[in-house]
Amino acid sequence: MKINVIVTTYNHEKYIAQCLESILEQKGDFQIEIIIGDDCSTDNTRKIVEGFGEKYPKIISILPMEKNLGITKNLKRCLDVCSGEYIAICEGDDYWTDANKLQKQKDFLESHKDYSMCFSAIMLYYEEKDYFVHHPDQVSLRKDAITIEDLIENNYIGNFSCCMYRTDVVKRLPQGIYNLYTVDWMFNMACAQLGDIGFLKNPMSVYRLHSNGAWTGKAELEQLEGICNHINVYNNFFDYKYDLLFSKRKQIINDEIIRIKMRDQIKLANDNKDGGLSMMGSGVKPNFNKRFFCALSFVLKFVRRVSPTWLKRIARKTIQKICLNKKIMDFIKRIYPDFVNDFVL
Repeated sequence: MKINVIVTTYNHEKYIAQCLESILEQKGDFQIEIIIGDDCSTDNTRKIVEGFGEKYPKIISILPMEKNLGITKNLKRCLDVCSGEYIAICEGDDYWTDANKLQKQKDFLESHKDYSMCFSAIMLYYEEKDYFVHHPDQVSLRKDAITIEDLIENNYIGNFSCCMYRTDVVKRLPQGIYNLYTVDWMFNMACAQLGDIGFLKNPMSVYRLHSNGAWTGKAELEQLEGICNHINVYNNFFDYKYDLLFSKRKQIINDEIIRIKMRDQIKLANDNKDGGLSMMGSGVKPNFNKRFFCALSFVLKFVRRVSPTWLKRIARKTIQKICLNKKIMDFIKRIYPDFVNDFVL
């Protein structure tokens, strides 16, 4: 039995050696073939992978250099040359931490014939801050398997590097997904249409988050707005079969976008010390106004948490109107400096 391991990489000279070494450490009753798709890196990535290729010529295949293809097309050309029964992926800036990862995932899929793929828990490594955390959504996941509906509601998987796929499932995926911006979320949703997704709860890989990452290098607001745009495309691709779930997910993200914009507006107002409502600034009673905004904070928080959807929308709009008005926020910040911590965040 053969397992293909795809390594997609672009400008990963700092990380690619650790990635490949973690793959070469894998043990099990299978043959392994590593397929490296370097998307025309401009640093020393190519030189490093060629060194590994010379050392392990029977295991490593390096695809020829072409023009820069982008994430999706580079992934597709790697998938097209896979000939094993299973496919695993390890992105070039990630790495595996369990030498039996492939064996465990293969055994799982062998014993769950109706599953399309499986994934393991991951550790998130925040490189700039140098610390590891468990993926919070995976910690709260109580299921041993998830469906496409689960995945639309929350991307529990997180990235490619923890996944193993049945090759026959990958070959059956609609080719149109490669004309979209397809990374792990869309790819795994497409797989989930062909079978449930198994979850192995022991962490076996590390997802590195760093400022140069294709996704993690983006600002939080840019990520969220990008997801909303992708949701529209993915919803259309699935012929609106899951429209209610996609719409719900988009609303949650839009709420978070509003919160971030409010937070940024408040910070901007706080930094601008010369602004404010001068006509409101004279004669106010700080203690009274602080009590008022504390009460407002409590009421709106309560409404957001326990009220019907229509009332939550009113609360959300009220928050937005208050916090996006710079003059009002200048005034609030003078009389209630803890408003952001107590209410908005």
